[in-house]
Amino acid sequence: MKKRYLNASIFIIVIIAVAFTGLFVGQKFMHLKMQKDWHIILHNKLELTNQQNIEITKLENIYLAKKDVLKSKLHMANIKLADALKQDKSYSNKVENAVDEIHIIMGEMQKLTIQHLLNIRPILTKEQNNNLEKIVTNALYSQQGKQHKKH
Repeated sequence: MKKRYLNASIFIIVIIAVAFTGLFVGQKFMHLKMQKDWHIILHNKLELTNQQNIEITKLENIYLAKKDVLKSKLHMANIKLADALKQDKSYSNKVENAVDEIHIIMGEMQKLTIQHLLNIRPILTKEQNNNLEKIVTNALYSQQGKQHKKH
């Protein structure tokens, strides 16, 4: 019986380690690529004027500062989850609360990003706004694996 519990415990620890490794890789590398892609889109594909670049850069600095705060909160929430998993070894209330906290912070990050995009809109021309809308909606549709007919 003891060997069975030992094997189950080792299996759970391996699963948790793989999950956290995937989370780390996803957050670090995919996020950097997406951030770089959006920066290129905004500054190159929308053909911004120098004045628009200056105004958007100011907004981006505010956005990035707020995002850094949320990233720190997310890091701390991940640590809470790791500690809860280490202590409880089951899907306890403590684990569930830690997961909920992570989801809340991720939601705040998504809201911040959408607010940032909407804050940029008044700086853009009508044509640039139409292009930005197409880029954003196509990206959101493609993230869900759905095919979206381009406008």
